[in-house]
Amino acid sequence: LEIADIRITPGKGAEFDAAWLQMMIDGHRTSIERFRSGAEGGGAEVMPLSKDALVIVRRHLSRLEALQKP
Repeated sequence: LEIADIRITPGKGAEFDAAWLQMMIDGHRTSIERFRSGAEGGGAEVMPLSKDALVIVRRHLSRLEALQKP
């Protein structure tokens, strides 16, 4: 996910909240894929950082997904 890819349709209230939440979920999923790649095949300096970041980003994603549930 790149900054140029971020687009939230103007809306109010629940519509905006749902769009923002989905954008955050998509961004965290993309981050997980990138950190997983670094954790599995990165260099000696990248692997520990990627593994640590994966724990945090997965926790964030879990909390975001919980917010989507009614």
